[in-house]
Amino acid sequence: MQIVKVRFVFFTICAMLCISGLVFSQKEKGKIKLYPVVVKGKWGYIDNKGKTVIKPQFESAGYYIDSLAVVKINNKYGFIDRMGNVVIKPIYELAYYFSNGLAAVKVNDKWGYINKKGEEVITPKFEYTNFFNDSLAAVIIGGKCGYIDENGNIIIVPEYKNPTYFSEGLAPVDSLGKYGYINKRGVFIINPVFDFALPFTEGLGLIKVDNRYGFINTIGKIVVMPQYEIANSFKDGVAAVKVSEKYGYTDKEGRYIIQPQYEDAYNFSEGLARVKYKTRWCYIDVNGFIRLTTNYDVVSDYLGEVAMVRFKDRIGYINKQGKLIWKSEKMKSDDLDSILRDCL
Repeated sequence: MQIVKVRFVFFTICAMLCISGLVFSQKEKGKIKLYPVVVKGKWGYIDNKGKTVIKPQFESAGYYIDSLAVVKINNKYGFIDRMGNVVIKPIYELAYYFSNGLAAVKVNDKWGYINKKGEEVITPKFEYTNFFNDSLAAVIIGGKCGYIDENGNIIIVPEYKNPTYFSEGLAPVDSLGKYGYINKRGVFIINPVFDFALPFTEGLGLIKVDNRYGFINTIGKIVVMPQYEIANSFKDGVAAVKVSEKYGYTDKEGRYIIQPQYEDAYNFSEGLARVKYKTRWCYIDVNGFIRLTTNYDVVSDYLGEVAMVRFKDRIGYINKQGKLIWKSEKMKSDDLDSILRDCL
């Protein structure tokens, strides 16, 4: 399970592309979704029927977020529109998706932000930057994490360890090895007493106490007692959790809506959740009914109408009926692992 096997990479921008939640369900409402594919080492895009929409031509390509996608051309990163036109020239060492109209970019080993016109809004001067949420973004200065506003002003002086993000007006921070939550003035609203904590989603924050995970509300009251070996943040009122080596799903009162029975499980996306049941990856609905059983080695959440899968030495996309709409040529194991890290 990708979230609390507690890897701090969760908080990096790349990892945010991999998890369900917050900004990145990869949805663009009212538009046909496009999916990156690789053909003979070049990346392009297909639609949800498997038809090529943008021919493979890029060194790498990401999902569309807010109608733009990051691509790599001549070892530099820029942005393309949904027609495949370059709208922001590839001049950056690294670039990440737009959030609140700004995208983090790396120039001369420093991070800053640009707008959708490609104009520099915040000069690259930070060691690291996160995406904007709740009008603030985490930055690293001198090895410490603080927060800036959309004009680049330092709002919360860097003094924390791991960069996180604000959600519902609060951000979890590591203070001397214990986690608490600060407000946008940098004041602790929930004291640092937890072994680990994640940003709030749907009014609840995931916390760790004595090697068990539970949930608190925005005033710090424990709502679901720490009891899970692994837990995911809430999405659509449901969270995947692990108890006694099995995964199930709980509601916001800690009541199981689907009893622990799976070898692995993820949160719901597009009405379906991927679970591993009797060694096979399946998709279940919110009632726990298996809607699709697969024979693939690895599967992703559904992003719109399709999900990415891996089988042997190939990757592909399947639709909600389980039909394979596209598959790659045979690939090296390292290349497959790299793609799956960025997409699953």
